[in-house]
Amino acid sequence: PRGHKEYVMSRSDLMEFWHCPHRWIKGYHKKATESTDYGQLIDCYILDNQAFGSKYAVAPKEYYNKKDDKDKPWNWNATFCKDWRAEQVEQGKLVIKSEDLEACKDAGATMLNDQIIGRLLACSDKQVMLTGTWQDESGLSIPLKTLIDIVPLKDSAFSQYLCDMKTCRTASPYQWPREVWKYGYHVQAAFYADMYYAATKEARDGFTHILQESYEPYEIGRRLLSEEFIEEGREKYQSALKKYCQCLKSGVWPGYDDDSNMSIDGFTITEPEAWMIKEKA
Repeated sequence: PRGHKEYVMSRSDLMEFWHCPHRWIKGYHKKATESTDYGQLIDCYILDNQAFGSKYAVAPKEYYNKKDDKDKPWNWNATFCKDWRAEQVEQGKLVIKSEDLEACKDAGATMLNDQIIGRLLACSDKQVMLTGTWQDESGLSIPLKTLIDIVPLKDSAFSQYLCDMKTCRTASPYQWPREVWKYGYHVQAAFYADMYYAATKEARDGFTHILQESYEPYEIGRRLLSEEFIEEGREKYQSALKKYCQCLKSGVWPGYDDDSNMSIDGFTITEPEAWMIKEKA
């Protein structure tokens, strides 16, 4: 359980803890959204296609209606369609529409037809699981896990990289740095690189992102994180692990205002940011 030293921490767990330890220890986790569901669907289709059929059930476009003795367009309100979905869910499958599968095929073709991305995927292992242990200076040992989307083979042209796939609203190179900072993708890069080196003693100093917009025509982007960005991520995840160990030892999990150094009578001060003052001027 959370709060036990043997709880296995992932990068996403660590970042949620860092955001607010008290919220995390109380069981908070991000709910799946339409965009995350789509991202997982594309990931499975591109990176783990052999398992696609065991994870997803594609609803037919039509079903046979006994009463009318003819095929009809698929309708989730029809008894036959409801029973079919219940059967798939019972088997542990996620149900998707036929349109979702067609979108997957179109998006996948766009990605694989890109010369560089196609070469990268062809010479890489996919969905590589790593487990490890953070040895904290406090004496605690924290079990860790992570799953790397794409690991190019050692004898390939991309052997210095690790890679992650991301679906997004825009693959614009001008917007991406903000997305990296907002969602902690630089933390993910450093975490993956250090875990991989600990497991293999093989340095992967470059971290790339394959981006794809989640709507037609499924435009793609190829990004390489700077060393400065990765180092920022390394400092953040290591600081988060150290703080996590402090919380484990003390049993104190601070909330949003408990760590504030700008408060009066227990209320955290809200001040305008620099850009707001500049805008007024």
